[in-house]
Amino acid sequence: MLWLKTFHILFMMSWMAGIFYLPRIFVHFVEGQKAGEDVARLAIMAQKTL
Repeated sequence: MLWLKTFHILFMMSWMAGIFYLPRIFVHFVEGQKAGEDVARLAIMAQKTL
């Protein structure tokens, strides 16, 4: 049962990190588009986070 609690804690930590990181990727994506930079990598990162 301890392994289940460990898995749950690790899953929740990963999920929360993704929830807080995804808006940051979107902000950098929009700012990069406005500056005329290549934002293909950020689009890939956002796809993998979803």
